[in-house]
Amino acid sequence: MENNKTSQKPQDEKVPENFDEVIDEVGFGVWHLQFVIGVCLVVFQAGPVVVGSTFQDAPMAFRCADGISYDGAEGESLAYATPHNETNFDNNCFANSLPIFIEVNDTLHVVSNDHGNEGSNFLPPLKVFEEKQDSEIMEDILCKNFEYDTSLFQSTFMSEYNLVCDKAHLKPLFQMLTTVGYALGNIVGGVLGDRMGRRFTFRFGSVISLVSTFLIVFIHHLPTTLALRFFAGLASMTMFNSIMAAMVENLPTRYRAPAAVVCAGFPYYVAILSLSGIAYFVRNWRYLQYVTCAPAFLYIPLFFLLDESPRWLAMRNRREETAEVLRKAALRNKGKMPSEDALYRTIDNMQESPKKTDPELAGEPAEIAGSAFGCLHPFVGTSWMRKITFLPSIAFFLQCLVYIGVPLNVHNFDGSPFVYVAITAVAQMVAAVVAPIMAGRFSRTKLLAALSVAMGTASLVSLAIPKDQVWAAWLMMSLSMALVASAYMINFTYLPELYPTCIRGKGTAFCTFVGHCSYILAPYITDVLVSFNPIVPNVVFGACGIAAATVYPFLPETSNLPLCETVEQVEKRGKGGSAN
Repeated sequence: MENNKTSQKPQDEKVPENFDEVIDEVGFGVWHLQFVIGVCLVVFQAGPVVVGSTFQDAPMAFRCADGISYDGAEGESLAYATPHNETNFDNNCFANSLPIFIEVNDTLHVVSNDHGNEGSNFLPPLKVFEEKQDSEIMEDILCKNFEYDTSLFQSTFMSEYNLVCDKAHLKPLFQMLTTVGYALGNIVGGVLGDRMGRRFTFRFGSVISLVSTFLIVFIHHLPTTLALRFFAGLASMTMFNSIMAAMVENLPTRYRAPAAVVCAGFPYYVAILSLSGIAYFVRNWRYLQYVTCAPAFLYIPLFFLLDESPRWLAMRNRREETAEVLRKAALRNKGKMPSEDALYRTIDNMQESPKKTDPELAGEPAEIAGSAFGCLHPFVGTSWMRKITFLPSIAFFLQCLVYIGVPLNVHNFDGSPFVYVAITAVAQMVAAVVAPIMAGRFSRTKLLAALSVAMGTASLVSLAIPKDQVWAAWLMMSLSMALVASAYMINFTYLPELYPTCIRGKGTAFCTFVGHCSYILAPYITDVLVSFNPIVPNVVFGACGIAAATVYPFLPETSNLPLCETVEQVEKRGKGGSAN
């Protein structure tokens, strides 16, 4: 009887014009904590995944621990001029840095180990003056056992696996494979989130994250460890895309921007600040991995308690499940829920096919959301969809390059790496406080353009700072970090608002995937190009900020507007009409 009464539409009840009105009636309260906590937890765990290599894979000075000997064929012997240097960590890849005399079949040959650049981790070429030596002799001359300077770190990924000299090319894989997984996680999270649901995708990612992060502590096999790092990065972004989409699309309009900006940024910066403090006391990379991945256990209760996004359920036309979740939300938030009849009529409006009014916008919302890769036509079929598919991706790529490049530029600053990482974290925490206020008061496009210009200008101005004014250089670095962090966080509100619900997951995933691809490029700027000229990083970062600002005047404004449900609504809004 009660259900029948609930399903009857009162005479004076107004049918919500869009799902945002339904969410506004349900209100903001306890029910939303599951999404807020989920986003904060995933973002907090992303800190050690993304920047943990700063401490876990830190370079360590080394020296050869081999005694020189050669067990060759009959008639071959090896003599050396001096014993191994036991006092200095010279980063020498050979058993002896002075000339080695090799006698092969009564013929004396001289092999020079002079590699010119002391401290190089690269394998120096052997110069043979009499005749070319057998490869086995060269391998024997190379050092096989190393001792490391443990004054700063007890153990790192590099020292445990001896990733120096002829294995030095494997060292960057620790961070690079994580970054590749992080970027691909955007695609996996977007596709799975639209097809299988936000809850399923979060559960899928949480299992992979728990297994991969904890196995790294116990596995002592290089290829397996690198593979686990890839899956840790993949799981991190897979979970973030799904839980962030669920939070943004189910928050009341006035809370959407502040909550999204705070949750997408502040926990990450707290994690980085905590990481620098923990790493100061825990100098063994495996112990550090164990401590920093412990909060992942909190994924377990969320695995069972997380509700599916009612907006996603509505787009899939799963009416009863939508009503059930909204009923629970209204009860916990002490809000109101429209009658089932009014709710179902709102869902019917969401399900109306855009092709009824415009054949160019073919594709039912539920059909698009359910496709494994979606129909590409909604992303490029109209002028405004092409703009919001490609232009934000370009701007986000440029901003991400600065966002990750500033912390990686630590090699161009004097001082402790622990202090440097802590300062970047504090600068980003300041941004996490200021950005939500700005996002709630100003136009999205104008604000992002202004922040981009400011961070680019700060990078260029730092070039004029004299070298002896170290404090000014650190201050400008902190300012650049705060500005780019603000833009980075606001994008996680703006990008989901650009896309309609039917393809929001895949659209946001594409933009963030393109942006995070810059994480692969950044080390080449800060570590390779800087060797040609030390001003290169700041010039590149300055140009990126200013270039990103030129994109936003061509994008639609979304501040304080209801989310679009279909591609047709995006096109109407872009042309100056109402999205409803």
